[in-house]
Amino acid sequence: MRSGMSTQIVPEPPSSDVVHAGSPGCRMWAREYTPYGTYLSDFQDAAKPYGRLYFVYGNQLYDRPPKVVPLLRFYVARELARAGLRPKRKPVVAVAVTARCNLRRIDWRQIAEVPW
Repeated sequence: MRSGMSTQIVPEPPSSDVVHAGSPGCRMWAREYTPYGTYLSDFQDAAKPYGRLYFVYGNQLYDRPPKVVPLLRFYVARELARAGLRPKRKPVVAVAVTARCNLRRIDWRQIAEVPW
């Protein structure tokens, strides 16, 4: 997802990669958030240089990480994958931006569902 920004993907084993993006006057940090809802303080600390932390789930922007629906969907998708099916995942993505960025202008549908 570019949205007119230059991007850099930084591998962060053992979990998800970190995406750093920017355009004139705007810097963004994004990383997949765990469906278990843990490590919030770690994500807040990592995002501090950018600004306030938000969460994207299913093309919607949230001030706090959504928990119940993403976790239930994760469990169902995981069991379907174990049975040999490959349902699409709906990840929760943690996003932080500098003050001049407008998160509401970004089309999040590109990450609303991704392959398992």
